[in-house]
Amino acid sequence: MNSSKIFHLDINYYKKQIILKYFILSCLNIGFLIWAILKSEKQDLSIYLISLGIIIIMFVLFRRNGIRQIELLKKNIYEFDKNILKHYANTSSCMELDLNDVKVVYIDKIFGKKRILLKFSKDRIYTYSNIINLEEFQKNLEDITNHKAIPLERNFYELGFKAFFIFLPSMVTFILTYFPKLHINLPIFFLIVNLNLIFFIQQISEEKVLGGIPKQISRRIIFILVAFFFFQFYRVFFMENLY
Repeated sequence: MNSSKIFHLDINYYKKQIILKYFILSCLNIGFLIWAILKSEKQDLSIYLISLGIIIIMFVLFRRNGIRQIELLKKNIYEFDKNILKHYANTSSCMELDLNDVKVVYIDKIFGKKRILLKFSKDRIYTYSNIINLEEFQKNLEDITNHKAIPLERNFYELGFKAFFIFLPSMVTFILTYFPKLHINLPIFFLIVNLNLIFFIQQISEEKVLGGIPKQISRRIIFILVAFFFFQFYRVFFMENLY
């Protein structure tokens, strides 16, 4: 194998993302535990010991999962073999793409990071980012496909139109909060906003639209929003003195 045609992921970038993800999850879990302790009628030593045990187990699991994710990412390798782009996800699997089938090579930036999108026949899209020596990776793609990379142009009018209809229930709910007899308050409004936001993030992911949010990030955001939704749901429908 020609070493000049082998590319690795930027592991340092992913380390920062994994640390940020588990930091947010830790804050959410610790915040929920503190809230549960404060709401508990019986506050004795056993509650604090149980909470401390849960926090320790949580950190151990998060650390183990983080290390496992990093080890899996280290095994991700991209190799150019003539007109074939090989992606080794781990030691036992390899995905191959025939670059002769590429119709367009796009480049864009999302969250400040450069990204390359390959559009194949039948509208298949593959995205590549956070690769060490991404410029050289792009040059190899251009040489093999005979397509010069072009900037991706997004349709912001279509995005705004889609956002309007997705958040329309939130707008209606906000108006209804001004009618006390309906018993629709701001917590209910924010719950609806969260639901609409979950659906919006899902609709603008790269799985749904060309140049969308990377699926890893969209899934991470949706996971956090769903966890927050359950807290909102409990607060709205089960907490006392709601109205």
